[in-house]
Amino acid sequence: LGYRVKESRFHWVSSNVISRTGERPWPGVKENDLVAFGPAKIGIFALTTPDVVLLGEKVDRLKFLDPLEIARAQVQKLRAEGATFVVALTYLPLVEDRKIASIPGLNVILGGQQTDGINEKVGNTFIYKQPPNASELGRLDIEFDGVGMPTGTVHANLAIDARTAEDLESRTLVGDYTRAMDRQLDEIIAVSKM
Repeated sequence: LGYRVKESRFHWVSSNVISRTGERPWPGVKENDLVAFGPAKIGIFALTTPDVVLLGEKVDRLKFLDPLEIARAQVQKLRAEGATFVVALTYLPLVEDRKIASIPGLNVILGGQQTDGINEKVGNTFIYKQPPNASELGRLDIEFDGVGMPTGTVHANLAIDARTAEDLESRTLVGDYTRAMDRQLDEIIAVSKM
């Protein structure tokens, strides 16, 4: 994961996963983020279920802090830092997302770990969870007034199917990785006489 963080052109956020020693487990991964769009400030934090399987990571060296407790602290912290809109990125069961949605000051949960797409409102918080396997892409448009306060949101599910235009940059990147993996998988690493 550390390698993927280094090569990324976006910010990684993980709020409830730390090392057993209490430190951030991956360099470059932030606890939260505050992104300004004109006068609007969007606070972002991320929560992961302890049931997740982290490819290539030694899960036993990680500690997963209580998502509800961390969510409360993150919303309070981001609001104190001036966030006018707060987003939780979650990989949690829906029952956990619903508990988190009750936190005052949280505007929207964008989640994973769901077999069906979810679009619901709990209190003042919207929960959007896309179906698995990249069958749909979720789009959230947030409208702000002149002083950065949210005035509305529009969520849309965009189908990813044969009608979806292929992204040339992504196709090239996937092709490069495929060729590199093919070379590594074709390499003979041992020979047995049996």
